[in-house]
Amino acid sequence: MPGGHVHGNQDTIVPVAHSRAARDAYRSEGHEVEYVEVKGLGHSWAHGEKINERIWKFFESHPIR
Repeated sequence: MPGGHVHGNQDTIVPVAHSRAARDAYRSEGHEVEYVEVKGLGHSWAHGEKINERIWKFFESHPIR
């Protein structure tokens, strides 16, 4: 099953290392992951990164069957 994850590398609430470990674990189980790490972003939405469009494109190309 595909998954998507966006994380700011300056997040002080959820350490970026946790997100990287989750991404790697998910991939090691054979799942495709769209992982976006946004430089300089804290624990907030990445408005300037066209994240919404990127997420839609990923999930449109990976429909759940």
